[in-house]
Amino acid sequence: MKGLSKQKRINSYDGLKGFSILAVVLYHMYQKQVPGGFLTVNTFFAIAGYFFARKIEQVTFNRQQQDWRALGKYVRSTVERLFFPMFWMLGSIIFVLFIFNREALHHLRSDLFSGMFFYNNFYQIATDKSYFAKMTEASPFTHLWYGSLYLQMFLIGIIGSCLLKWLKLPGTAKAILWGLIAFISHSTLMFLYEPNADPSHVYYGLATRFSSFALGMMTAYMIPAILNATYNVKNKKALYTLMGLTAGVLFIYLPFVVQDQAPITYYIGLPFYSVLSMFVLFAIATGVPVIRKPLSFKPFVMLGQRSYSYYLWYYPVIVFWLQYRRFMADNQVYLLNIAILITLIILSELTYQLIERRVYPIPFGQHFNWSMDIERLKQSNAMRGVAAAFLAMVAVVACGLAISRNDQTLAQFNLEYQLQKSLPSLHEIANPTERYLHQTMTQVQSYDKELSSYFVESLPEQDYIAEYQKAKEYVALLADEVSELAAEQQAVLDRIADNNPDLAALIPAKEQLFAAELPVTFFGDSLILLSAPVAMDVFLNGNQWGIKSLQIWDAVGKFQDWINEGEVKQNVVFNLGTNAGLDDEGMEDLIAVSGDRELFFVNSNSDVAHKMEVNEIIHKFAQRYPNVHEIDWYSYAVDHPEYYWEGEGVHHTPEGALHFAAYVTHVLYETLAEGR
Repeated sequence: MKGLSKQKRINSYDGLKGFSILAVVLYHMYQKQVPGGFLTVNTFFAIAGYFFARKIEQVTFNRQQQDWRALGKYVRSTVERLFFPMFWMLGSIIFVLFIFNREALHHLRSDLFSGMFFYNNFYQIATDKSYFAKMTEASPFTHLWYGSLYLQMFLIGIIGSCLLKWLKLPGTAKAILWGLIAFISHSTLMFLYEPNADPSHVYYGLATRFSSFALGMMTAYMIPAILNATYNVKNKKALYTLMGLTAGVLFIYLPFVVQDQAPITYYIGLPFYSVLSMFVLFAIATGVPVIRKPLSFKPFVMLGQRSYSYYLWYYPVIVFWLQYRRFMADNQVYLLNIAILITLIILSELTYQLIERRVYPIPFGQHFNWSMDIERLKQSNAMRGVAAAFLAMVAVVACGLAISRNDQTLAQFNLEYQLQKSLPSLHEIANPTERYLHQTMTQVQSYDKELSSYFVESLPEQDYIAEYQKAKEYVALLADEVSELAAEQQAVLDRIADNNPDLAALIPAKEQLFAAELPVTFFGDSLILLSAPVAMDVFLNGNQWGIKSLQIWDAVGKFQDWINEGEVKQNVVFNLGTNAGLDDEGMEDLIAVSGDRELFFVNSNSDVAHKMEVNEIIHKFAQRYPNVHEIDWYSYAVDHPEYYWEGEGVHHTPEGALHFAAYVTHVLYETLAEGR
């Protein structure tokens, strides 16, 4: 096809990639300001499909002649372009970890192998990994799903294109077919996507994301047909400019407003942004000045030329530096961001110059043409030294891979152990009969505690001498405190101390007595799931329902169901926003379904990027509604890293859970007992 023949390189294409990688990086660094930056991943796939179609048309492949050599060379060069920069990124990290922190390699085997051999997206789907919700510490290789998906799309494109070339279909027919494939792909996404659930399985999926690549190919085949069809149209430049300007404005605007968890993003936003990318590519190809000139801006062009190196390093760099976020005051976060950017620029530039541009030859480390490298070694002693150093690094990397394992991190193990120790809530028991039996058993156990009976509990062996001594001491104690506490109150205090002596030591007696009688419900995400059972040791008239990975837009319906079952008390403690933040609409809905109950929202001190945004929203609604109150856990816990698991920073340690329960008790007492 003449329309897809080789052309002079146009800087605007690199500028488009530069803007796109910048949006992705900013999405991970400033998610509140650029909540839709992830959309530009579609642009990368569309650009890939566009240039793939142009390149594959230069390869002869039909019924009479198949140029397998040219096709193989194209496949090899693409794999080289993807593999070697990624190998250096992975190898550098493995090398550093092997020397300084071998323990970290014990948790990364599947991440490393799936990334290196381009099946990372399938691995993350199979193991239910999330791109959006940080429930445990992030792997520095989470982002390698993109490279895997890129190569998979490329290989499918090779097969499909060769088949269409074999059939000798014209460009217009190819455009229609690839457009149909894009439609089927997005229909698959719409079918598999579940609103109010983590969308990672459709975000990583080959079948659900291939639409962007197919639309890029469709664009390449459509452009010659459109140019031919509009050849005699007088105002075609004005038409192209209007199309390009409209697409360009929306292309820039949407990353600043689209939300990564909203259902409309997956039903409409992702395909629409791919279509916008098509129009921007069309505007560049047809020379629309209002698109070409801004995208020819030198920094965008330079960033675009280095976009793959930036993609490889941005996620590991951000994960590394965010480890230190907890130890910095809020007004010092800019220093962390500066460190991220400087590190990212240095590592990306080194990778781009040495591996992508190959400004200095590294035998066996830049391409698969190793016969040429062997010839270089024969002619240069310096090259032998470089090769020896590289092979030594490869040996260390191989050792690192050999000792790598898929062990759980300590934080993950502690969380699961803590979860196993927590009493299951009724809503986690799926079988209705088992749920009823559990409820009955719990009720009978409560009677045993209140009446000192033994319907369920085992009858203890009695040591009458010890009991006499204990009774004697108890009477003496009562004699000292009879003026302050009634016998009934002391029994409550004894029961709380019996339940959890460490917690009782943190809470004044008057607050314990208040909490024991207070009808209260704890509801929220995994922080409630893990920590609320501790609070139940003092809130004797309370209940709790914690749900792993719960988000605000999913919480409203579940909470309404629990209200309908008559389980929700007059006072409610919420802990939400850890996974993906809060929004005004979700808060309004949650407050509305709660009716006239007193609502207490715990703000966040978890190590998540949107922590302060969550706290601002909670504070705003506490000011807006008289029955909404803020539990300022952030201020209480900010100087206590020991309240969170080291290396994870999201969930409470046992010590943190104790202080969480004690502080919530204190705030409820101050608000409900002293404040009225």
